[in-house]
Amino acid sequence: MNKENGRNFALWGAWLQLGAVIGLLWSVFAMIGAFQEIPQSEPASAGTLANEISIALITTESGMIPAFIGVILMAVALFGKKYRAGWFFWFLTVYGLIWAMNFPEGTVFGGALIIYLIWNKDEFLGSSSSKQVGAGNAATPRA
Repeated sequence: MNKENGRNFALWGAWLQLGAVIGLLWSVFAMIGAFQEIPQSEPASAGTLANEISIALITTESGMIPAFIGVILMAVALFGKKYRAGWFFWFLTVYGLIWAMNFPEGTVFGGALIIYLIWNKDEFLGSSSSKQVGAGNAATPRA
């Protein structure tokens, strides 16, 4: 039951990361629309443009809220529930690399996550030394 709960936390956390992507894309489209509303013949009003951009950034903030909840759920799965799976290892590795590119805070947290994952890689992916060598194994010499 604990492993299944950890899996659910990990899956929900991973899916909620899409909130940041959707919010960012929505903001880009809204900013493009804000700049297109500026008439080409008239001088642009800084106040109007600032208002349009601030409205566009609301979508980024709206996307970051589920993404932050997703980070918390993944942390619970990783550290609290001790959920270990191959897909989770690779997802967190890519996530840590992306996070590490966000200097300076992301570099620290992303680097720490990558180090943790490398240190505990066998827990996620299994170790070749933990596999049982039995009579049916090709590496076992037969008489």
